[in-house]
Amino acid sequence: MKLLTFALLLAALPLLPQERPRVSLERAFDQSLQAQQIAVAIRANQPFELPDMVLGTAAKVTATQWISDDGYVLKLSGVEIRTDKLIVQADQLSFRWATGEIEPSGNVRVKAVQK
Repeated sequence: MKLLTFALLLAALPLLPQERPRVSLERAFDQSLQAQQIAVAIRANQPFELPDMVLGTAAKVTATQWISDDGYVLKLSGVEIRTDKLIVQADQLSFRWATGEIEPSGNVRVKAVQK
């Protein structure tokens, strides 16, 4: 009986909600403001910087479409990142707010800039 109870508890673990790291209220506000600025730049077909200057101030990002932002991951499509040395193009890009990690996906192309 105890073994059955233990097995049922183990089986039910994935059904329990998992806690996500809490984002401070100030950080959430800054993140929301940055997300709005990115959305405005996309609508205006203007380049923008990713939050916290992850790629440095010389890097400019453009995107054709905003996909989603759940507060943890910002997703964009039709993305191009230009620096003074590289051009990276990707069908989609995921930006993790907490870590600054950038994950291009789909067709990804990297080209060195010739000077």
